[in-house]
Parts: sequence; C-alpha cells; structure tokens
Amino acid sequence: MKSWIECRWRGVLSSVVIGAAALFVSNTYGVPTVLYALLLGMAFHFISEDDRAVAGIELCAKNFLRIGVGLLGARITAEELAQLSLGSITAAVSMPVSTWFLCGHNGLYTSLTVIIAALVLWCHRENIQRLLRGQERKFHWHTGPEK
Repeated sequence: MKSWIECRWRGVLSSVVIGAAALFVSNTYGVPTVLYALLLGMAFHFISEDDRAVAGIELCAKNFLRIGVGLLGARITAEELAQLSLGSITAAVSMPVSTWFLCGHNGLYTSLTVIIAALVLWCHRENIQRLLRGQERKFHWHTGPEK
C-alpha cells in the first residue's frame, strides 16, 4: 500500500492542483471549468514526462475523470428530469409495459420496473397534483431573456 501511494501521489497532487486552479479561474471569470482544465492540462503537459508523476496522472485520467464525467451526467439528468415532470412520469409508467414486451414476459424484470414506476409516481405526487390543476411550470430551453 505504501509503495502504491508513493508512486502515485505526485501525479494525483498535480492533477488536483490543476483542477483547483481551473475551478478558481472559471469561477473568477465565468468561463466553463472544463475549458480551463483542458487549457491548464495542456500547459502543464510537461509534468507527464516525469516518470515519478506518470502513475498518478494515469490514475486520475482513467479512473477519477470517468467518475467525474459520470457524476456530471447524473446531475444533468436529474436536473432535466426535475424540469420534465410529465415526461418522467410518462416514461416511468410506460416502463413496465415496455419491459414486459421487450424482455420476453419476464415476471422478475417487470416486477422491478413496476416498483420503480411506483417510486417515481410517489416522488412526483406533488407535481401530478400541480399538473392536474394546470399549475406545473412548463419546461423551456433558455434561448433568450424571459418575457
């Protein structure tokens, strides 16, 4: 364990510092963090030529970056689904029917999707009430100033 940490800490520390610097600069100037992370990563590419930092940089590039991209995708999906309550409710309700036909009438899969659909409906119960009253916010892409 100690040797595993010793051969990776330099690269991990370099990656963390570059990521923190990108976050600071992007918050200061209002530009996407990923853009600054890419630019700073290219500017400090010479660190990857140091054999002592290669293992840590590869660890960050292969594992931590994948986890970060997955979490970013999950956050975007959660925000979109929160805005699209009618769409998510419709998808959740149709999921058991689709599973029944697409998975060869498999009772286990269909039962699991029924449970998931019930949970989605339970979590959206307030949205359903607003939809029935016609008070639910409409989703729109931010293409211009609000009118």
